[in-house]
Amino acid sequence: MGEMFNSAARHFFGSTSTIYLEAIEKQKYIEFAQKHFKVYNREITAETIEKIYDSFEGVMWYIQKTLNTLFGETLEGACCSMEMVNNIIRLIVDANKYVYSENMFRLPDKQGKLLIAIAKDGNVLAPTSSDFAKKHNLASTSSVQAALKGLIEKEFVTRNENGYAVYHKFFEIWLREKY
Repeated sequence: MGEMFNSAARHFFGSTSTIYLEAIEKQKYIEFAQKHFKVYNREITAETIEKIYDSFEGVMWYIQKTLNTLFGETLEGACCSMEMVNNIIRLIVDANKYVYSENMFRLPDKQGKLLIAIAKDGNVLAPTSSDFAKKHNLASTSSVQAALKGLIEKEFVTRNENGYAVYHKFFEIWLREKY
């Protein structure tokens, strides 16, 4: 999406102002989530919210999706437990397993293998290193570099301050479990 507004070759170049939104501070988010559970006579512990927040590195969409599903599964007057978190994440991942399978089916073999390797390691600082390639039985580093370029273009992989990671966190969970 950013490319549409930030690339001089695109029609909407320069037509917007780009702002970067930092993750909401963890403690403020804990208070926010607990307040909303409490309004509807449900409870969730700070530790539970913290686990979800940390699992998804403060990325709101994954946190919101998980908490929204947890809220729906928490009975009135009950407390959401840590065990429920794992079950809910499992439910979300399972609901999308056919989409994830289709994504993998459509990828060229080298891209699929690299995507699995990145998912298994989490954030990967140097996916084109010979050590990483050997560890995951990948082809030559030049093949890995080409596969990485393709995965970035298809938005399966993103680069962040910690290296390269699978863009979609529920997909990443599925990849780790499946492969």
